[in-house]
Amino acid sequence: MESAPATWEAAIVASATASASLAAIGPMRKQPPRFAGVDLPGHFLKHADEQTVIALEALRRAVEQAGLDPREQTDWAIVAAPRFIARVAGAHILTRYGDGGAPTVPPHALAQNSLHSVAGAASIALGLHGPNVGLGGGPGAISDGLTAALTLLDGAACPGLWLLFSQWEPEPIPDGQGRATNDPVCHAVALALRLGEKSSATLRLTTRLGLVPAEPIAEPRVSQLAACIERSASGCPAEWSLALDWGANIQLSLTPLAVERRLAA
Repeated sequence: MESAPATWEAAIVASATASASLAAIGPMRKQPPRFAGVDLPGHFLKHADEQTVIALEALRRAVEQAGLDPREQTDWAIVAAPRFIARVAGAHILTRYGDGGAPTVPPHALAQNSLHSVAGAASIALGLHGPNVGLGGGPGAISDGLTAALTLLDGAACPGLWLLFSQWEPEPIPDGQGRATNDPVCHAVALALRLGEKSSATLRLTTRLGLVPAEPIAEPRVSQLAACIERSASGCPAEWSLALDWGANIQLSLTPLAVERRLAA
């Protein structure tokens, strides 16, 4: 028996994307993003996972493009949903451990290459004091992130929330020594969400328990979500939706400011 639908909706007040190949990420570590009121040391990203580096770049672009001031967001939350984080570092660490045991594992390995690493780094970079959560980690990372962000924003005492996604495409292929044999591209998306604010850009989650899709749902990719945001940035309305296998639907609607003004005229 199907239940009545329930809906959670948030306004998207900022959005941006970033991407870089594995070879291009190395130099980016030497230039951590700069945010108002936060003075990050030059080595802040030295040991960070590649997905953290690209996610923070997307975050920086979103902040700057929307003209946001992190000093006014100190109580905001962060939800980060990376997919298969630490693929490159993990292969290298396991190789070193096999050769020399525990003393060869760097002390920063867990802090910089765990599921919570992206959210933690973003929280420090922005100088936030709200909750920061890392979740997903696998094929369902986008679904997990979108669902958690909307429900956390609805139930927690935080005025806004940053939602970050990151993913390799294709996945890194390590050799026997822990190095990647290919040069994959890492994609990231950053969204700033608020409840109770009027905006033509929205993120909506509608649930109808008991509704099961007739066909298997293909795994969404961060690059698909990024394409929707980039389409909006180019001046075109953009829509992106995702059906969940437990009976919910998530819809992302982006209307560029120029289009919004034209429709209102």
